Parts: sequence; C-alpha cells; structure tokens
Amino acid sequence: MSKLFNFVVSKKDEKYDKKYQTFKECGSLISSFLEKKKEKLETGSYFLKIKELYSVLELYEHFDQLFEYLKKRLKAIKEIYDNSDQFSNLLVNLTNAIKKNEERFQNLVTKYQETMNTFEDFYSTLKELNEIDDSVKKYLI
Repeated sequence: MSKLFNFVVSKKDEKYDKKYQTFKECGSLISSFLEKKKEKLETGSYFLKIKELYSVLELYEHFDQLFEYLKKRLKAIKEIYDNSDQFSNLLVNLTNAIKKNEERFQNLVTKYQETMNTFEDFYSTLKELNEIDDSVKKYLI
C-alpha cells in the first residue's frame, strides 16, 4: 500500500512540476516578448493618445454644431411636453365631436326611416289611385 501511495504522490508531484515548469516557460516567453516589442508597444500607446487628442480636437471644432443640435433637441422636448397638456383637451374635444356626430347620425337614420315610411304610404296611395283609375276607366269606355 505504501508503494502505491508513494507512486501516486510521486506522479502527482511530477504533474505539479511539469505544470509549474510550463507556467514558468510561458511567463518567460511573455517577458521576452514584452522586452522585444517594448518600443512598438510604446509607439502604439502614443498613437492611441494622439488619436484621442484628435477626436477631442474634432469635437472642439464641431462643438458649436453639437451645442445647437442639443438646444434644438431640448426645444423639441419642451414643445412636446407643453403640447402634452393640450392633448387631453384635444381628446375631450374629439370625444365631444364624436358624440355630436353620432347623435346627428341617429337623427339622420330616423329621418331616413320616416322618409321610407312616407314613401311606402305614398306607394300605397298611388296603388289605390291606380285601382280607382282602373275602375273609372271601365265606366268611361
């Protein structure tokens, strides 16, 4: 049992040593890479700083336009807010107009119905007149 235990512990230590050696090699590779590329990394960082400064300069050149845009946006937001109060009034007016329109339409429907009834009465009267005319025609000829 102790041989097996010693074997397992030795394999475990061997694995640990290999992992540690690999990490150590990776660290040294990264360090050597950084030393070789240090000048290029510094150049890249200077390039990024110059690019940021250029962006700030562009913003400075267009600051007036940006400020005007922001002012217009704020005016539009204020106008929308002011008009939102009127929205409820407009909605009430629209609702009232719809109710009046519905009442007028109902009146129109009733008048249409009355007209149709009158035409039916007229038609029945016309029929009666035709019957009277037919009976009078018999005696005239």
